[in-house]
Amino acid sequence: MSALPYRPEIDGLRALAVVPVILFHAGIEIFGGGYLGVDVFFVISGFLITAILLREMEAGKFSLAKFYERRARRILPALFFVIIVTSIFAWLWMIPPQWEDYTEGLVAMALFATNILFWRKTGYFDTDAELNPLLHTWTLSVEEQFYIAFPLLLLLGFRFGKKWVVAAIVAVAAISLAASEWLSFAQPSANFYLLPSRAWELMAGSICALILQKPDFRLLKIGSNAKQILALVGLVLLIGSIFTFTPQTRSPALITLAPIIGVMLIILYAQSGTIVARILQQKPFVAIGLVSYSAYLWHQPLLVFYRIKSFNQSPFIIASLVAATFALATISYFWVEQPARFKLMKRRSTAAFLTVSAASLLICLVAGLALRYSSHNHLPFAKQIAFQPYAGEEYPWNFSNRNDAENNGQAMMLYGDSHAKQLAAGLDDAMAEDNAPFAFSGEYACIALPGIRSFYRGGVRPVCQSHLPRMLKKLSARKQALVIAQFWGARLIDDGGNAIGTDGAQNDPQALKAVLTGLNGLVKTVGAEQRIIVVGAVPDISISGVQMAEGFYRCKQYWDGQCPETFSKNISPYMAFNAKLSKWAAQYPNVRFVNPFDALCDAETCSVTRGGKSHYFDKGHLTKFGAELIVKDIMRQRR
Repeated sequence: MSALPYRPEIDGLRALAVVPVILFHAGIEIFGGGYLGVDVFFVISGFLITAILLREMEAGKFSLAKFYERRARRILPALFFVIIVTSIFAWLWMIPPQWEDYTEGLVAMALFATNILFWRKTGYFDTDAELNPLLHTWTLSVEEQFYIAFPLLLLLGFRFGKKWVVAAIVAVAAISLAASEWLSFAQPSANFYLLPSRAWELMAGSICALILQKPDFRLLKIGSNAKQILALVGLVLLIGSIFTFTPQTRSPALITLAPIIGVMLIILYAQSGTIVARILQQKPFVAIGLVSYSAYLWHQPLLVFYRIKSFNQSPFIIASLVAATFALATISYFWVEQPARFKLMKRRSTAAFLTVSAASLLICLVAGLALRYSSHNHLPFAKQIAFQPYAGEEYPWNFSNRNDAENNGQAMMLYGDSHAKQLAAGLDDAMAEDNAPFAFSGEYACIALPGIRSFYRGGVRPVCQSHLPRMLKKLSARKQALVIAQFWGARLIDDGGNAIGTDGAQNDPQALKAVLTGLNGLVKTVGAEQRIIVVGAVPDISISGVQMAEGFYRCKQYWDGQCPETFSKNISPYMAFNAKLSKWAAQYPNVRFVNPFDALCDAETCSVTRGGKSHYFDKGHLTKFGAELIVKDIMRQRR
């Protein structure tokens, strides 16, 4: 059985996919829709895989094992090569939280599940996506999941006849498109990363393969001028989308039909003789298309490591890294991809190659797990600077301890968000010394006081709605002190979903009034007999310099980092906020106020570090070393 005829314009189309993706990730603003390159890759994959499978199945020569061998030869060797090199620099340059994310990515990659990982890892403390060298592998996981499921779908369809195959592909495409439109509103992250909402793009390619398999198909029996026009329309739709879409565009969704239909028109009508085909068949386009897979693999690690190590990023160096991407891609293509596809173990059986591939994935899985849960002390960064994690890292979000202990009115409940959680372990230990009950009721990114909620990533987290009543129910169960700690600088909305002011309470009088009104409502709700300790705002170290915006440890990663270890407390807007909060507390005999500035600052300056240890995990969250200073002040107020 002959192979599929080579179409150089498809490689040219790959160039139109990979270049915008790389330039988008490089931060070139004009390529705001450059991420659509991955959508183009999905359509091309769906087209080529379906065309190959249909030919083999109709000829009765399809082998599932052979299919997986070809996919393994195409994907794994270059991927493993890039991962080995990337892991060396990750070990040398990353701080422990970044290293944990990286090794977690290795595990997910070995399980073909990085798309699921990055969907799940869009939480509060996750490393910025720009600093994850494996982020781009989510697309490989989508394709690998497709490779597992799609041949089985075709085999099942062929049992009932080819019409059932066509019907199944069209049905999957329609359902997936509808799902992506709905999820683009309901679950944007899941929509972006997961196969069910990406399947329609792969099926778009499959539909092209089905159409081209029938030369007498009505859509193909058109004149050369019509083909010229349709191919040009396809090119305009694709390029126009790349330049008009932005990161804020809901995609994939119905609007993504524009570039996808554009790709389909190119595949169907940009064949030899058309203007579009002649453009895409030019040697530069074809050359880039041939190395596009390796270029895609290399670009993210190169850009990530530069961003990790450099604060003042040079456009010249960014351009040099883009050029280096294609240089490394060329090396990978000729020395890794091509030998693996056409020479490596060719005399061995399919089973032997698949066994080696599976063993390599297993090694990656075991290595990722081992490195993920090993000590961080081996990291060069940890040897240079004593890294300390977020103080609340190991403490559960909602927890009650020593419930059977004798109370005598000495119990304590801590209530708040991540700024409360960082105090939980220290307060728990301090209460244990008195054998007194301790409970923590917390939700991240959630100020919950009567009449107000915090605004987080476009809305209010649903669990935040029940946070306050849940705490009040626990509080009423026994006599206990209530400690409230929050990130007071969060944007706020009222119970009707309306924004309160334009900034946090430290800068906006309207937000400050809402916070004080909410606290008044809480005091009234719990009663005058309830002891309350309100913890003020922690001084934010980002005011000490723009390079400290992501925290002291992050600043120390930069080659060009200027990371002050003290800063003037008088420049912090939280100084004035805490003074107003203290004045509010003084009007209630049952309310005490703890000012973190007293623990972390002297008369003039606040300390980022002390005795070689950092008080701060990031710009506003504390390490155990910093949190325990505030815990001492809370315990003094309790007594």
